[in-house]
Amino acid sequence: MSYKKSQIYRLGLEQALLVEAACKKFPRHERYSLSQQIRKSSRSIVANYVESYVRQNVFPADYRRFLTYSQGSCDETKYWVELAREIDLLDEPIFKELMDGYERLGRMIFRTLSRL
Repeated sequence: MSYKKSQIYRLGLEQALLVEAACKKFPRHERYSLSQQIRKSSRSIVANYVESYVRQNVFPADYRRFLTYSQGSCDETKYWVELAREIDLLDEPIFKELMDGYERLGRMIFRTLSRL
């Protein structure tokens, strides 16, 4: 199976695209600080997952390590999303949609790590 068919990949990509759309609505002064942090961490979730996926059969320790990085990036993204809401950059429906998605994604990654 290709990593592109995995639920983690599909949900992570979907979430990163939601983050991109939300960040476009941030005020100009936040586009190069908080926006950049959220976008970077949301992209990192899937990037690390892909890297773990391609290494799983050859380098099992790398598989676990990159999955752990992916989990960490997911938690980091949740923090940035929460901060954006606290300073009124995200309205409640968008915040809830993002957090629900990242909670689901985090559970998927955690389950994958737990099986190792």
